[in-house]
Amino acid sequence: MIYGIVQDQFILGMGGPVALNQVAIHEAMKMYGIEEFKVETFEKVIHLGRHFINKMNEASAAARER
Repeated sequence: MIYGIVQDQFILGMGGPVALNQVAIHEAMKMYGIEEFKVETFEKVIHLGRHFINKMNEASAAARER
C-alpha cells in the first residue's frame, strides 16, 4: 500500500529517476499509522522502488539503442 502511494515520488537525475524520495515514504507510513514492522515496510518499499526504477532505466536504454 505504501509503495502505491509513493511510487511517483522520484528523485530525478539527468537520465531519469534514480531513487524514491525517502521523506515521502516516511510521511506516508506516518499518515497510515505504520508502527509495527516499520523498518521492514520501509525496506520493502525501497526494494520495490529500485526494482521498478531499474526496469524503467533498462527500457530507456533499449529505446536509445534503437
